[in-house]
Amino acid sequence: MKIWIKMLLAMMAGIVLALFLPEDKAAIKDVFLLLSKISLNILLYFAVLHTFVRFYVGFVNIKREKRKLRKATIVFFLCILASLIFTAAISVFAMNIFSSPQESFFDFNQHSSYKMQLFTFLDLFQNIFPDNAAAILTKSTSFLLPLLVLSLILAAGTIKTGKKADFFYDIVKSFGEILDTIEFYILEFAPVFSFFIIAAFARYGFSEVSNIAIILRPIRTILVVCIVTIAIISVFFHVFFKINPTYYYRNILGAALIGASTGNVISTIIPLNLHLKRNVKLNHDIVDVLVPLGTVFNQTGTVIVSTIILMSIVVGYSLNILTLELQFAIFLLVILFSFRLDGSTEFTFLVLIAMIFKVPGLHLEESSYLLFIGLAPLFSRIAVFINVFTTGIYTLMAARYISGIQPVENQESI
Repeated sequence: MKIWIKMLLAMMAGIVLALFLPEDKAAIKDVFLLLSKISLNILLYFAVLHTFVRFYVGFVNIKREKRKLRKATIVFFLCILASLIFTAAISVFAMNIFSSPQESFFDFNQHSSYKMQLFTFLDLFQNIFPDNAAAILTKSTSFLLPLLVLSLILAAGTIKTGKKADFFYDIVKSFGEILDTIEFYILEFAPVFSFFIIAAFARYGFSEVSNIAIILRPIRTILVVCIVTIAIISVFFHVFFKINPTYYYRNILGAALIGASTGNVISTIIPLNLHLKRNVKLNHDIVDVLVPLGTVFNQTGTVIVSTIILMSIVVGYSLNILTLELQFAIFLLVILFSFRLDGSTEFTFLVLIAMIFKVPGLHLEESSYLLFIGLAPLFSRIAVFINVFTTGIYTLMAARYISGIQPVENQESI
């Protein structure tokens, strides 16, 4: 049975179990929250080592084999940029259609808080080169970009050193093969992990909301925009690649569902890498390089969620200030600020929203993003699902552009 089928079954079973979990039993709640945390940590356990090793080996192999990495990377980032612009524009357009400015709908109780850590471009650059190199490995589940830079520096040094560096390269490559074996078995148990994560999330992951409208309005718009985005990508496949996209969608769906269950994009690096190699048969080195880059820079789902929630808050607070100038400002800021995020945490879209609300010229309520703090686990899962799904598609586009597909013999798909 393919992993995406097992993932769907496990997620549905987790939702059913959540209906029977008592909320007032502290012991049961603690157990399931602990199992959920352990399950997520198991998925994250090897992600840092995997990213470091595979990015290093992939980059060295591409350079030694003189593959056209530049063209593939340009195509990949053009896809990401076009996706960000399109999704922000379609989100703004959808909000103008589906928002009904008749009454303010912010009337609910907030029972939780979350301290946001906002980042500037200087903060991100400083994190790339901390005062202690070991900090890069210990903080990689919050900042992935420094890990990629370290891998890139070592890969460049290996290439320049020549044959003297072969011993180090062989050790890292062998370690990567060991990781691949372990990760395949971890991925086989991913549905079991997701069962506990979804059960705990569905039962204990929400704060109380007294007005259902605040949930239904943004979710409705977000789902419409996501469907339109996938539809446009499908048309692009048919027109430019002359292929049926459903085959490729099905073969990366497992990785996207893992993202939807965890709400953490780091947990999807390993499954997306293995899905693209085993199922879609992409060149291993191209996948090893592009997947972590997409994890950092592809914020397609985050842009959809953040844009719609931003405009929902503006409409909810004031029915008269959603002018064309403000919409255009939101459009540009979402695109710009999405590149200030590392793309690793489950609250990424809320961080983006919080940063935009602090822009003085917009005159918005700085703390109004807290209105959606109770729904952050839900929205983060939607955003991560789209981020992972589109990263897989853009990797495929870039690989096919340089004929990066290679046959894989005697290897079971997942």
